[in-house]
Amino acid sequence: PNAGAAYSLRKINYNTTNVVRIRRSSDNSESNFTATQITDGTLLTFCGSGSGFVATWYDQSGNNAHAIQATAVNQPSLIVSGVLNLENGKPAIVFNGTTNFLSFNGEVLNKGSFLAFTVAKNLRTSDSSRIFDQSNINGGAVLSSNGNQAIFAITSAGNIVVTRNSVILTQSLRTSQALSGNTKIRQNGGLEINNTTTFTMSGNTGVDLVIGNNSPPSATNAFQGNMQEIIIYTTNNNSNILPIEAQINNYYSIY
Repeated sequence: PNAGAAYSLRKINYNTTNVVRIRRSSDNSESNFTATQITDGTLLTFCGSGSGFVATWYDQSGNNAHAIQATAVNQPSLIVSGVLNLENGKPAIVFNGTTNFLSFNGEVLNKGSFLAFTVAKNLRTSDSSRIFDQSNINGGAVLSSNGNQAIFAITSAGNIVVTRNSVILTQSLRTSQALSGNTKIRQNGGLEINNTTTFTMSGNTGVDLVIGNNSPPSATNAFQGNMQEIIIYTTNNNSNILPIEAQINNYYSIY
């Protein structure tokens, strides 16, 4: 409850009906699908032997921050040549590391607290592979993976202030939290970084939230790999970090 935005291929809100809108490659027809329809054969029947591309990843928070991609070449895929893409046995959206991204035309992150949970497998070993981003020259917030570092960064005036120094190329639950004067990075249920560097989040006005790339998109920041879930809070919610991580891991069996 009370998330700023929540994207998943499973049903994580009891009010949710459809979780994605898919365009099939055979004739470019589009249709909405529930989490159950993704796995029970309904989606596969719709796509046939062709591929299915994500036109909309619906926000399950109730805030209607739906992540949309209307341009066919920029749409990530869920069905590839008649096969449902899976990561660790669960459906996963494939981002190609070059052109694919989804975006919400508006703000999700604000200038106060920030907390995000992501389930993704990065496969990019060079440049930056952004899970999601809402930033500009005045600052913002970023979760990304990089060829030299796995980075979950909170930026202030464009500067990365928190990093985790190792490459992660496996499915991971990544948690990033920012409060004024304190940031925390968590990986697969454990604390990685507790940084007390003083900073103030600022200046996201008018900047879109982008999933799978930089905001604004850039070829060198495109995410490559499988993405399954992003839950973003714009409040502290510190007391719920451990139970939320446990619930996510109970479903995905990551660690």
